[in-house]
Parts: sequence; structure tokens; C-alpha cells
Amino acid sequence: MFFRYGIKSITMEDIARELGISKKTLYQHFDNKNDLLLEVINLHDREEKVRLIEIQSVATDAIDEMIRIAKYFDQMLKQVSPSLVFDVQKYHRDAWEKMNKMHNEDVYKEIFANLRRGIEEGLYRDDFDTDIIAKIYVSTSILSTRSDVFAPNDYKMHDIHRTNMLYHLHGIVSAKGLEQLQRMKEELK
Repeated sequence: MFFRYGIKSITMEDIARELGISKKTLYQHFDNKNDLLLEVINLHDREEKVRLIEIQSVATDAIDEMIRIAKYFDQMLKQVSPSLVFDVQKYHRDAWEKMNKMHNEDVYKEIFANLRRGIEEGLYRDDFDTDIIAKIYVSTSILSTRSDVFAPNDYKMHDIHRTNMLYHLHGIVSAKGLEQLQRMKEELK
């Protein structure tokens, strides 16, 4: 419900009704909506990590991995209400800080590992600092959530994410990687 409608517009009563339980039962497990939101974030993070491990295990190479991750996030972000990020930023500061911390750590590790893999496979150039590039990617992906930069009425989050990922790949691929990326870009449409 948070993903579909945002957080502010959903009440604990709405959540209890959706779950088919009483509000009292819901409050036995969570003190308030913020506690529930923090648990939803933890659950989402665990599920996302499992999904990313699955993607890495079936990806044929680093570019295929990035394309598969982009497709996964496209599907997920298409279901996210534009007000979700705004609501978390404005009304649930501790949840926002937790999300940012997880994002900074988890996305950094994933991108760093993907960079090393791509360099080893000859699909990415080897003339850049992987630590810096991974941090730049994390920073631009955080920037994509800022409504003062990308107004929700003007941009779709999945379009921003896909564009950022392609921008990233175009900046790091080798000649061999560029050929493959050109062939695989069709999968993102």
C-alpha cells in the first residue's frame, strides 16, 4: 500500500483493513506507522538482496547483469507512487536516513563488484578508479529521487533510473562492451 499510494495518505486503519485484521491487532505488532514503515523497508531490503544475488548468478556477464538489474528496477519503480519518496523524505526522516544508508552501502557494493567483473571480462575500460565511479553512480541514483531536480509530474522514476544506468554504462564500456551494449539496449525498451 505504501508503494502504491504513498505513506501519508495511508492510515493504520487502512492497513489493518487490507490485512483483514483489527487495528488493535496491528498495534500489538507495531507502535505506529513509522515503526511499520521501518519494518517494510527492512523486508524490502532483504528481498532486494535475494533478487540481486539471483540476477548475478544468471547474468552471462557484467553488462547483462546491469541490464537485468535495470529491468528489475523498472518493474519495481513502475509500481511506486511518486509521493512515496516525498512522503518518506518529509514525514519519516529516520526511515529516509535508513534508506539512504542502505542505498549508499548496498548499491555501492553491487556497482563496485559489477565494475570489477566488467573490467575482468574486458567489457569495461580499466582506466578509471572503480571506487570513485561506484560512488558517482550511487550519488546520481540518489539525485534521481530528489523532487526538486526531477519533479514527479514531469519524470517517471523508472525512466530516470534507466537513463542513469545507460549513462553510467556508456561512460565505462570498452569498445567490445559498447558493441554488446548496443545489442542489449533493445531489451530495455
